[in-house]
Amino acid sequence: MVSYRINECQQNRGERSIREVDEAKDLRRAEIERRCLALYPPLTAAVLSHMDSFTAAIQIPNELTDKDWEYLKPRLLAQREMAESKEIERLKESQLLQAKTEERRQQEARSKQDKQSMDDQWEDAQRLIRDQINLYADEIIKKNWNDGTTLTKDKCAQFAAEVLMHVRTRFYAHVEEEDAIAWASGVAVKSDSADEPPTRKLILENMKWIYDNKIKPLTQQLVK
Repeated sequence: MVSYRINECQQNRGERSIREVDEAKDLRRAEIERRCLALYPPLTAAVLSHMDSFTAAIQIPNELTDKDWEYLKPRLLAQREMAESKEIERLKESQLLQAKTEERRQQEARSKQDKQSMDDQWEDAQRLIRDQINLYADEIIKKNWNDGTTLTKDKCAQFAAEVLMHVRTRFYAHVEEEDAIAWASGVAVKSDSADEPPTRKLILENMKWIYDNKIKPLTQQLVK
C-alpha cells in the first residue's frame, strides 16, 4: 500500500513536471513573439514560424532572459529575409487555394442552378404532356370501360394494352393535326430541340405515368 502511494506521488509529480515544462515553453514563446513585434519593422509570429532559430528557442523550458534575447535576436534578424520570403509564398499559395476553392464553389453553384433550371423545364414540359395524355386515358376508360366499372380480373391485361395504345394513337394524331394546321397556315412546323425536353413524342416515363395513375388504380384491386 505504501509502495503504491509512493508510485502514485511520483507519477503525479511527473505529470506536473510535464505541465510545468509546457507552460514554461509557452511563456518563453510568448515573450519572444512580444519582443519580435517590438522590432522595427516587426517580426510577426507567422514569419517566425519559418525560422529554425525560433523553433529551437521555444523548445527550451526556461524564462527568456535579456542575455538569451541578445543571443537570439541577431540570429532571427539574419533569417528574416528568408522567412519573409517563405511567408509570402505561403500567403500566395493560400490565396491561390482560396481562389480555386471559391471558383469551384461558384462552378458548383452554377451547375446546381443549371440543373435546377433544366429540371424545372423538364417538369413544365412533362406537366403539359401529362395533362394531355390524362384526357386521352379518361376518354377510353369512360367510353369502353364505363370508368372502370366493367373491368374484371381476366380483362386487366386487355384493359392496360387498350388504354396505352389509345393514349399513344391520340397523342400522335394530335401532333399530326398541329403540323397540318401549321403547313396550311405557312407557319414552320414545330420540332423538338436536342437541348430541350421533348414535347412532340412520348417517352417511357409518360407511359409509366399512365400505367401508375390511370391503369394500376383500377387493376390492382382485381389482381390481388
